[in-house]
Amino acid sequence: MSASLQQALLAERIEAARALRERFTACLAAMEAGGWGAEAVATAVARHLATTRADELPLEAQTIWVERIARPLKASATRPLGARAGSTIRSWPSARLNALVDALREIEAILAKAETDAMNEAIYAEISRAYS
Repeated sequence: MSASLQQALLAERIEAARALRERFTACLAAMEAGGWGAEAVATAVARHLATTRADELPLEAQTIWVERIARPLKASATRPLGARAGSTIRSWPSARLNALVDALREIEAILAKAETDAMNEAIYAEISRAYS
């Protein structure tokens, strides 16, 4: 693989990881701004994560998404959550909302690590090219 192709692929990977992490960060920030209530959580998920699919996420995050987000919402793991998720979340008790928020925080942490790993890989590749 040529150096420029490798560099382009790494840049694309970094940007994809950043964009995905930013969606989760924005979702959690909107929940916090709304006071963590059912309406705030439902609105934030609908606005920021409704188009998210499990296959976009790193493998570790996919498991969390499927088992702790999609399944409790009775949503398909292979398709985006959709509008129905918001109405389901609005009916949840606070314990279930807290579990959803915890799962989203875990996914955000995984995405942040994936972004950092991709940036580190790009840096190591650049250093390797410079000294080879």
